[in-house]
Formats: sequence, C-alpha cells, structure tokens
Amino acid sequence: MLPEQGKRRAGILSANYPQGLAAIMYPPETRDEILKRIADGESLRAICSDGGMPDRSTVENWLQDDADFSAKYARAREAQADGIFDGMADIEARVSVGDLRPDAARVVLESQRWRAEKLKPKVYGSKTSVEVSGSLHLKSDEELDREIAAKKAALGLT
Repeated sequence: MLPEQGKRRAGILSANYPQGLAAIMYPPETRDEILKRIADGESLRAICSDGGMPDRSTVENWLQDDADFSAKYARAREAQADGIFDGMADIEARVSVGDLRPDAARVVLESQRWRAEKLKPKVYGSKTSVEVSGSLHLKSDEELDREIAAKKAALGLT
C-alpha cells in the first residue's frame, strides 16, 4: 500500500474523494473510537499503532481538514485532562496507605499536573494575576483643546 504522500502524488486523493481515501478506508466508527480512547486517556501514538487504526498522519490530516472532528478531538482532550486529574486522587491515596513512596508519587503527580494544565488550561492551569502600578492623569476637554491649539501653532497650522 502506498504511503499517504504517495497516494497524493498518484492522484488517489483527488476531488473525487473530498476527504481523501482515508474517508473510504476508515468508517465514522473509527473516528469515534479514536475520540473515545483519547478521552479515556490513551495517547494518539498508542491508538494509531493498533492494527486497523489509521496512521497518525491521517488523523492529523483529519484534524486540519475536518472542523467537526477537530472540535470533537479538542473536547476529547479536555475529557482526558479531567481523567488525569481524577487519577491523581488515586495516587495520593496510594501514598497515604503506604503503597507508593512519596518521592515517586511526586514525580508522577507533577507530570500529570503538567499534562492536565496543557490539555485544559482554563481549569487546571496556573492562575496568574497582573498588578499595575503608576498613576493616571485625565485631562479635561479644555486642557486638550489648549494642547492641540499650541501644537497647531507650533506647526504653523492656525
């Protein structure tokens, strides 16, 4: 079978197949399964390495070319972040009962926290605040009119 680039060059992915050969080779159920497995915490690399699944580049093309699939994929990644966050409680419980060393748990929890932050930053991201200092002087209309008149006079525009 030709790799994806070879198919494009050979003209197999043409106007006759709007979403390319992959749309024919992989039914909608395949896309749904990918989304479910992403939401359940699997990596796209692991999913695509399974037999019967499309190559990662095919899925990446779907993400670029299919707005609906791309939106569903983004929601699946957010669900994945929620799953990661929920799993962190299990790790904490294992530390409390002595099944897991705290230093090992720290490494895992930091990694999972980082992933959750990247996947769903509005919920799990670090909150930042910005402080502004300084002063603000508001000028009256009369002050502004005087400054404009002075600048016009300096430029010889009066």
